[in-house]
Amino acid sequence: MMAGSVRSNKKHTNKFSSMGRLDRPTQTGSAGQARRWRKKKQQKMLKAEDIITAARGWIATPYHHQASLKGVGCDCLGLIRGVWRDIYGEEPEAAPPYSPDWAEAGGNETLAEAARRHMQEIVIAEAAPGDVLLFRWRNHLPAKHAGLLVSAARMIHAQEGASVVEVSLSNWWRRRIAFAFRFPELS
Repeated sequence: MMAGSVRSNKKHTNKFSSMGRLDRPTQTGSAGQARRWRKKKQQKMLKAEDIITAARGWIATPYHHQASLKGVGCDCLGLIRGVWRDIYGEEPEAAPPYSPDWAEAGGNETLAEAARRHMQEIVIAEAAPGDVLLFRWRNHLPAKHAGLLVSAARMIHAQEGASVVEVSLSNWWRRRIAFAFRFPELS
Protein backbone atom coordinates (compact mmCIF):
# COMPACT_ATOMS: atom_id res chain seq x y z
CA MET A 1 0.00 0.00 0.00
CA MET A 2 1.32 3.42 -0.91
CA ALA A 3 2.00 6.00 1.78
CA GLY A 4 -0.95 8.28 2.36
CA SER A 5 -3.49 5.94 0.79
CA VAL A 6 -6.47 4.74 2.75
CA ARG A 7 -7.61 1.16 2.65
CA SER A 8 -11.30 0.46 2.79
CA ASN A 9 -12.79 -2.69 4.26
CA LYS A 10 -15.81 -2.30 1.99
CA LYS A 11 -16.02 -4.58 -0.99
CA HIS A 12 -16.16 -2.49 -4.16
CA THR A 13 -18.79 -3.54 -6.65
CA ASN A 14 -19.87 -1.96 -9.85
CA LYS A 15 -23.62 -2.46 -9.97
CA PHE A 16 -23.64 -2.23 -13.75
CA SER A 17 -20.85 -4.73 -14.37
CA SER A 18 -22.58 -7.97 -13.42
CA MET A 19 -25.98 -9.49 -12.84
CA GLY A 20 -27.12 -9.00 -9.26
CA ARG A 21 -29.51 -11.20 -7.34
CA LEU A 22 -33.02 -9.81 -7.62
CA ASP A 23 -34.21 -11.80 -4.62
CA ARG A 24 -31.79 -10.10 -2.22
CA PRO A 25 -32.76 -6.43 -1.80
CA THR A 26 -30.39 -3.74 -0.67
CA GLN A 27 -32.10 -1.55 1.90
CA THR A 28 -31.47 2.16 1.59
CA GLY A 29 -34.31 3.44 3.74
CA SER A 30 -34.08 4.23 7.42
CA ALA A 31 -36.46 4.81 10.29
CA GLY A 32 -35.73 8.54 9.97
CA GLN A 33 -36.68 8.50 6.29
CA ALA A 34 -39.89 6.65 7.10
CA ARG A 35 -40.78 9.29 9.70
CA ARG A 36 -40.12 12.07 7.16
CA TRP A 37 -42.35 10.28 4.62
CA ARG A 38 -45.15 9.95 7.19
CA LYS A 39 -44.75 13.60 8.18
CA LYS A 40 -44.94 14.66 4.53
CA LYS A 41 -48.03 12.49 4.17
CA GLN A 42 -49.72 14.03 7.20
CA GLN A 43 -49.28 17.46 5.65
CA LYS A 44 -51.05 16.43 2.43
CA MET A 45 -53.06 13.29 1.76
CA LEU A 46 -51.86 11.41 -1.31
CA LYS A 47 -54.44 11.30 -4.08
CA ALA A 48 -54.55 9.29 -7.29
CA GLU A 49 -54.27 12.54 -9.25
CA ASP A 50 -50.89 13.22 -7.59
CA ILE A 51 -49.57 9.87 -8.79
CA ILE A 52 -50.99 10.28 -12.30
CA THR A 53 -49.57 13.81 -12.57
CA ALA A 54 -46.16 12.52 -11.49
CA ALA A 55 -46.34 9.67 -14.03
CA ARG A 56 -47.39 12.00 -16.84
CA GLY A 57 -44.28 14.05 -16.10
CA TRP A 58 -42.28 11.04 -17.35
CA ILE A 59 -44.05 10.84 -20.74
CA ALA A 60 -41.57 10.94 -23.66
CA THR A 61 -38.68 9.79 -21.45
CA PRO A 62 -36.75 7.36 -23.72
CA TYR A 63 -36.56 3.68 -22.83
CA HIS A 64 -33.29 2.70 -21.21
CA HIS A 65 -32.87 -0.63 -19.40
CA GLN A 66 -32.29 -0.21 -15.62
CA ALA A 67 -32.46 3.59 -15.76
CA SER A 68 -34.76 5.88 -13.78
CA LEU A 69 -34.01 9.48 -14.81
CA LYS A 70 -36.92 11.63 -15.96
CA GLY A 71 -36.32 12.97 -19.46
CA VAL A 72 -33.13 10.92 -19.83
CA GLY A 73 -34.16 7.26 -19.71
CA CYS A 74 -36.08 4.60 -17.82
CA ASP A 75 -37.56 1.16 -18.13
CA CYS A 76 -40.94 0.11 -16.70
CA LEU A 77 -39.52 -0.42 -13.20
CA GLY A 78 -37.56 2.84 -13.47
CA LEU A 79 -40.82 4.65 -14.22
CA ILE A 80 -42.48 3.29 -11.06
CA ARG A 81 -39.34 4.05 -9.03
CA GLY A 82 -39.27 7.59 -10.42
CA VAL A 83 -42.93 8.19 -9.60
CA TRP A 84 -42.24 6.88 -6.07
CA ARG A 85 -39.39 9.40 -5.70
CA ASP A 86 -41.59 12.20 -7.05
CA ILE A 87 -44.25 11.37 -4.44
CA TYR A 88 -42.28 10.21 -1.37
CA GLY A 89 -38.69 11.36 -1.83
CA GLU A 90 -36.15 8.55 -1.58
CA GLU A 91 -36.86 5.01 -2.67
CA PRO A 92 -37.44 2.52 0.16
CA GLU A 93 -35.19 -0.07 -1.47
CA ALA A 94 -32.41 0.11 -4.05
CA ALA A 95 -33.12 -1.95 -7.14
CA PRO A 96 -30.28 -4.39 -7.75
CA PRO A 97 -28.88 -4.85 -11.26
CA TYR A 98 -31.02 -7.03 -13.52
CA SER A 99 -30.63 -8.38 -17.03
CA PRO A 100 -33.36 -8.08 -19.69
CA ASP A 101 -34.18 -11.79 -19.21
CA TRP A 102 -34.16 -11.74 -15.38
CA ALA A 103 -37.68 -13.17 -15.02
CA GLU A 104 -37.08 -16.04 -17.40
CA ALA A 105 -33.71 -16.83 -15.82
CA GLY A 106 -34.91 -16.80 -12.21
CA GLY A 107 -38.46 -18.05 -12.50
CA ASN A 108 -39.51 -16.24 -9.28
CA GLU A 109 -42.17 -13.54 -8.86
CA THR A 110 -39.40 -11.11 -7.92
CA LEU A 111 -41.16 -7.97 -9.14
CA ALA A 112 -44.38 -8.83 -7.26
CA GLU A 113 -42.43 -9.74 -4.12
CA ALA A 114 -40.65 -6.38 -4.18
CA ALA A 115 -43.95 -4.54 -4.71
CA ARG A 116 -45.47 -6.39 -1.73
CA ARG A 117 -42.70 -5.08 0.53
CA HIS A 118 -43.67 -1.47 -0.13
CA MET A 119 -47.18 -1.33 -1.58
CA GLN A 120 -50.58 -2.76 -0.76
CA GLU A 121 -51.53 -5.70 -2.97
CA ILE A 122 -55.12 -5.38 -4.18
CA VAL A 123 -57.52 -7.55 -6.14
CA ILE A 124 -57.01 -6.86 -9.85
CA ALA A 125 -60.72 -6.11 -10.34
CA GLU A 126 -60.44 -3.35 -7.70
CA ALA A 127 -57.53 -1.55 -9.39
CA ALA A 128 -58.22 2.16 -9.72
CA PRO A 129 -56.43 5.19 -11.20
CA GLY A 130 -53.02 5.62 -9.59
CA ASP A 131 -52.52 1.89 -8.97
CA VAL A 132 -49.61 -0.15 -10.34
CA LEU A 133 -50.31 -3.12 -12.59
CA LEU A 134 -47.82 -5.94 -13.16
CA PHE A 135 -48.01 -7.99 -16.35
CA ARG A 136 -46.70 -11.38 -17.41
CA TRP A 137 -45.95 -12.08 -21.06
CA ARG A 138 -46.83 -15.77 -20.84
CA ASN A 139 -48.92 -17.74 -18.33
CA HIS A 140 -45.99 -19.87 -17.18
CA LEU A 141 -43.58 -16.92 -16.69
CA PRO A 142 -43.26 -14.49 -13.78
CA ALA A 143 -44.61 -10.95 -14.09
CA LYS A 144 -41.90 -8.69 -15.53
CA HIS A 145 -43.60 -5.53 -16.77
CA ALA A 146 -45.19 -2.66 -14.84
CA GLY A 147 -47.56 0.12 -15.73
CA LEU A 148 -49.51 2.77 -13.88
CA LEU A 149 -53.28 2.85 -14.27
CA VAL A 150 -54.57 6.29 -15.36
CA SER A 151 -58.23 5.37 -15.86
CA ALA A 152 -60.25 2.22 -16.38
CA ALA A 153 -59.18 2.32 -20.02
CA ARG A 154 -55.65 3.83 -19.99
CA MET A 155 -52.20 3.30 -18.48
CA ILE A 156 -48.72 4.84 -18.55
CA HIS A 157 -45.71 2.56 -19.06
CA ALA A 158 -42.24 2.32 -20.58
CA GLN A 159 -41.60 -0.44 -23.06
CA GLU A 160 -38.40 -1.48 -24.78
CA GLY A 161 -37.92 0.21 -28.13
CA ALA A 162 -40.21 3.12 -27.22
CA SER A 163 -40.50 5.86 -24.64
CA VAL A 164 -42.81 6.39 -21.69
CA VAL A 165 -46.30 6.65 -23.15
CA GLU A 166 -49.93 6.75 -22.13
CA VAL A 167 -51.78 4.00 -23.98
CA SER A 168 -55.10 2.23 -24.11
CA LEU A 169 -55.43 -0.63 -21.64
CA SER A 170 -56.59 -2.88 -24.47
CA ASN A 171 -57.76 -6.47 -24.16
CA TRP A 172 -54.24 -7.59 -25.09
CA TRP A 173 -52.90 -5.86 -21.96
CA ARG A 174 -55.85 -6.85 -19.76
CA ARG A 175 -55.26 -10.56 -20.46
CA ARG A 176 -51.71 -10.22 -19.17
CA ILE A 177 -52.39 -8.44 -15.83
CA ALA A 178 -50.98 -10.64 -13.07
CA PHE A 179 -50.98 -8.35 -10.00
CA ALA A 180 -52.23 -4.96 -8.86
CA PHE A 181 -50.73 -2.78 -6.12
CA ARG A 182 -51.69 0.50 -4.45
CA PHE A 183 -49.22 3.15 -3.31
CA PRO A 184 -49.04 3.50 0.50
CA GLU A 185 -51.46 5.94 2.09
CA LEU A 186 -53.37 6.61 -1.12
CA SER A 187 -56.73 8.18 -0.25
